[in-house]
Amino acid sequence: MAANSNSSPTTIATIRPKPRPVSSSSWPRKYLHWAFFVGTPTAVKYVPMAEANKIPLVGLFTGAQTLYTPLRHWVVNVRASYFDETREQIDGLWNTLGDKKIAVIYPEDPFGAAVLDRVKAALKTHDAEPIAMASYQRQTAQVGAAIDTVRAAHPDAVVVVGPPNTVAPILKQAHAKGWKPLFLTVSFVGTDELISEAGADAEGMVITQVVPPYYLTDLKTVALYRRTLQRYAPAEQPNFVSLEGFIDAMVLVESLKRAGKDLTREGLIHGIESIHDLDVGLGPQLKLNYSPKSHKGFDHVIPTVVRGGRAVPFTDWSTAIPK
Repeated sequence: MAANSNSSPTTIATIRPKPRPVSSSSWPRKYLHWAFFVGTPTAVKYVPMAEANKIPLVGLFTGAQTLYTPLRHWVVNVRASYFDETREQIDGLWNTLGDKKIAVIYPEDPFGAAVLDRVKAALKTHDAEPIAMASYQRQTAQVGAAIDTVRAAHPDAVVVVGPPNTVAPILKQAHAKGWKPLFLTVSFVGTDELISEAGADAEGMVITQVVPPYYLTDLKTVALYRRTLQRYAPAEQPNFVSLEGFIDAMVLVESLKRAGKDLTREGLIHGIESIHDLDVGLGPQLKLNYSPKSHKGFDHVIPTVVRGGRAVPFTDWSTAIPK
């Protein structure tokens, strides 16, 4: 999404995934900001354009490390990074479960490379590396070879990277072969869609989240999200992904308020950087923090495990022991 600099802050124009080539010279200049782009490949394409044109880019649905380090003045992240997620996974496996033989199955695309790199970084803190790695072609269910390659290394746990339409076949095919290590994945998978597509094969999978479960309506912002969804999109089911988008929008609105009446791109960035330890109604561990030295709003990760067709949060990693 992008807001037109000639309009009020509430005016929103939709940007399609492939609006125009990066070489376009004039069209980006009319926007006050861009927001809510989805995926690492999208980020890799549009971040250079945002930086070249000095356009704030807010609330990307990806945790790729390139968005976080080095600091990018025009890029504003709300969610925790993939490194935060994979570090939570690796530390839980290593320190609590004693699982030290960890493998990775990942797609051959920037998203797969980003998560693989962060798994390697998390393992490096334990002076280790993946026991096995195998890739598969992006957006396909042709994952048998990758499964066989990783299975041959006899890992304790496997981090599976991809969207639900590829992670679900990996779970199904692995289980059909009688192979049931502890499988883990990151939040981008789209938890609810994965559970729907994988069915019983999703049971026991660990999925790290960057927002609380959408059914915890004792949290003020989760309750507001549910009321808003019911009012404006009653046919839609609540889920982790749309809750994250709702929170991203709240952060953007707060930033616009702080930017002042005479909105400018730099003013919007200053507004965001003025947010410190802000309670946004998501609990004490998810307070929003920005500064001129950090454009990462949250760093907290919530591990969940699929039990009975629902992602259940936990703090004790022994909860994730396969049943």
